Order: sequence, then structure tokens, then C-alpha cells
Amino acid sequence: MASNADDCHPVIQPPSAPAYPQLSSSGRLAESGIVDDHPQLPPREGVEQKPLSESPAKAKQVSVVSSKAVLQKTPKGSHNPQARAAAQAASTTVQRSKPHKSKSSKSGKVIRGVRNFFDQPMGPYPHANQFIDDGRETIPKLERHLDRTKKTLDQEQHRLISAEGEIHRLQAVEAQLQADLHQHKQLLLKANSHLTELSASLDAEKAKVRKAEEEFDQIKLSASQLQAKMESKELFVGVQATDDEITKQFTSLVAAIKTWATKFSNHSVTVETSHFNAELISQYRAVVPHCTGLSDLEGLVRDDKNIRRFFIRGWTAYIISDSILAGYGSTNFWMGQSMGLSFTSLEERFIQSANETSKIAPRAFYDWRSLTADLASRVDLNEEEDQRVSAVLKDEADRIWNLVWPWAKPQQEPNIRAGLLDLLQNALDLSVLLKKQRASWSVRFPSVTTDSEGQLEDLAFNPNTMKDVKDSDGGLDVEELRKCRIKLVLAPALHKRGNSDGEHYDVSFPAAKALVLLGN
Repeated sequence: MASNADDCHPVIQPPSAPAYPQLSSSGRLAESGIVDDHPQLPPREGVEQKPLSESPAKAKQVSVVSSKAVLQKTPKGSHNPQARAAAQAASTTVQRSKPHKSKSSKSGKVIRGVRNFFDQPMGPYPHANQFIDDGRETIPKLERHLDRTKKTLDQEQHRLISAEGEIHRLQAVEAQLQADLHQHKQLLLKANSHLTELSASLDAEKAKVRKAEEEFDQIKLSASQLQAKMESKELFVGVQATDDEITKQFTSLVAAIKTWATKFSNHSVTVETSHFNAELISQYRAVVPHCTGLSDLEGLVRDDKNIRRFFIRGWTAYIISDSILAGYGSTNFWMGQSMGLSFTSLEERFIQSANETSKIAPRAFYDWRSLTADLASRVDLNEEEDQRVSAVLKDEADRIWNLVWPWAKPQQEPNIRAGLLDLLQNALDLSVLLKKQRASWSVRFPSVTTDSEGQLEDLAFNPNTMKDVKDSDGGLDVEELRKCRIKLVLAPALHKRGNSDGEHYDVSFPAAKALVLLGN
């Protein structure tokens, strides 16, 4: 060969005279399990070479020439590439005709065969020692590589086992999930069925509610019709007025008294002490709570025009309350003399019996009074009785006029007196209305009391039953008002006990507060 490699490493040609024996499966390499499909080496001398056709089984085997036989023909120190290639081919040759159980056992046999091959004497090839040494150094590397491969296989096998376990676990979890899903589907089906039943029940209940609403509307309509019929007829105790109607009529009377009082004190006058009656000092105190004598009254009304008007308002309201709007007694004169006296006598007797023995319940008494007053109001008085009622009103007007006339202008006196009679007639109408109610209505001035020594006690301001005439919007501090002395009482309070149903006669409250003027 003419290459540079051939010049450096000349090829050692084996001698042509001796013949090399054929290495088959019965030879050393075959015994060691090493075979290869490389070309056969030249036959050794003195060894008979058998053709491959002698044995079909052997013909299928790939012959391998011993690297020692080649190297023995190579001079020492020579590095023939063909000889080295033949040795390397021999070290990696495998027997293909004989199957192996596993890769690791097959590799082990290969290594053992190579080791056995290199451990045998190479015969006439002393120049192959270097190749043998290299082969011996390669064997431990192959063994280490085999160990690493086995270790890797063991690890992979362990991972495979772990993976198989994980797969089994996941399969178990999947099976459990499938079972849970099936169970949940069954529960969902049951819930849907139950929901359908509930929906049907709800529809049935809605139908019942609609039917009940229709019945309620029918009952409500019947009640409205009944109420209309009842309102169109007079009840056993007569038609009952509402609280608002009664309170409005009362406040209208108080406002009319205020308007009437403005017609006085438009000019300067001097009021003599003789116009006040010492015998009426207790009545004056109802209007002027701190009054101890006539001189107090004289000093109060002498110089202040507004105070005089306040006094006129209070005195007029007091006489009307005492004579016409009082709950019992002479206020029944509007029935006529005979009937009025009988009614008053029975009224006082029933009240006394109710307070002493409790045999007459409040409801029974007020039912009787309401019915009797309603029937009496329907009786037409004869001329004589009608004149007697007018005379009583004139007498009460004189009680008021005899005290206040000095503050009226003489030319306005007829109109002022006529206006006073109208006030008294309005009060009488209110009195009849209150008598016809099942509830107990009363008109009262604040009570003035005395101490153990007979001295007058200051009338304290009570925000529950009184209202300051100057505090129209209610913005003044109540605690500060409690400290003030009541200077004048301008109008009484309207109280109510019980109701139109004849119940709760133990509960009383002011429907309208008394009007007062506070002083220092």
C-alpha cells in the first residue's frame, strides 16, 4: 500500500508456506463465546483447513482469526493496523447463531471470552503484546461500564416499579372518583326529583294563597259594605266622633275666645278695685295662680294692655269651662229643666255607686250616658224650655262681662256682647258632643294647691299638660321652662279617658294642652 500510514506501520504479511488452522465454534474463540463476521485470517501452518461447506451449521457461523496468530507473524515493535483491527474485531465479536437470555448476561459472556482469549499464549506473535496490554486495560473499563449499566438498569427498574405502583394508585383513585361520580349523579337525580316535587307543592301552595287572597278580598269587600251600612245607621250609643273632630272643635273655641279678646283694651282706662269681687278670689286664682288678693289683680292689669287681654282670655275660658263644659252638674241645662235635673241626678248617683261598690262598670255608665245624651239631643224643647236655656247662657255671659266691660269701648259694646253669646253657644254645642261620647272627655284648668299652712304653692310648669303661649314652635328648653313661674292661664286642657269602644277607662291623656303665660 502506498499511503503514509503504511510507510510508518508496514503491513506484516504472514508466511505463505504454512497453513493456518480454521477457527470454528470448537476452537478457543468459539469456546469463549466470541464470533465475528470479519474475514478469516490466513490459515496456520501444518493445520488442515476445512471448507465451510462441510457443515451447514458451521457455515452459518462467522469465523474469527486469533489476534495472537496474526501478531506472532508480526515483527516485535511493529504496529500493523490490520493485525490490530483483527484483534479488536475479535474482542467485540458475538455469536449470533446462539441467542442469549439478557443483555447483561450476553455482555458478561463477551467479556469473559475476551479475557480468556487474551490470557492464552499468542504463539508465534510476540509483537502483539502491546495490543494484548491494551486489551487487558480495556477489560476493567468494560466491566465498570457494565456495572454502571447494571446500576442504571436497576434504577430504571426501580423507577418502573414505582411508576407501576403510582399507576395502580392512580387507577384506584380514578375508580374511586368514578364511584363517587356515580353516587353524586344518583344524588343529583334524587335531588332533581325532590325539587320537582317541591316545585309542584309550591305551585299548589301558590294556588291556595291565591284562593285565600281572593277570599280575603271578598271578606274585605263584605266588611267595607258592612262598615258603610253601619255608618249610614246610628249605633246603639249614637254616632261617635273621632278624636280629631273633637280636638278641632275644642281648639276652634279657644281660638275664637282669643279673637274676641282682641276687641278690648284699645284705649286707656282706669279699673277700680271695686270691679273685682273678693268673694271670687278663688276663681281669679284659676287664671292668676299667684294671686293672693285683689291688689295683685289690680297691679297686674293696670298698665300692660297685653296682660289685660291675656287676663280676659283666661277669665272667659274659665267661666265657659266651669259652667258649660264641666263634666257634671248644671251643664245639662240644654236638655230642659225637668230632663236636665233628672239626668244630672242619675248621673251623680251612678258615679257615686261606681266609686263606692264597683257594681257599675265604667263602660256600662258611659254607655248609658252616651245613649241618654244622644236621645235627649233629639228632643225638641218647647218655647219655655228654650227661653230658659237662653237665660242660662245670658247669665254666664254676664259673669264674664261684669268684670271685663271697663276695657271695652262703649260704642263697640253691643257687638262685643253678641260675640260673647256666640262663644257660649259654641261651647254648649261642644258640651253636648262630649256628653254623647262613650269615652270620658273633660275640660280642666290646672289646679292651684296650698301648703299645710294654707299658703299658696307656686303652680309648676308641666310640659305634658301645658304649653307656653310664647313658645309657638316648641323650641324652648323644657328644663328651663320648669323653673319659670306660671303668671297666667289662658286656656284649659282637654283630657280624654277611655275610647269609643268602651275600653281602657283607666288610661287618661291630654288631647289638647293648657295655654299658659310664664313669668320670672
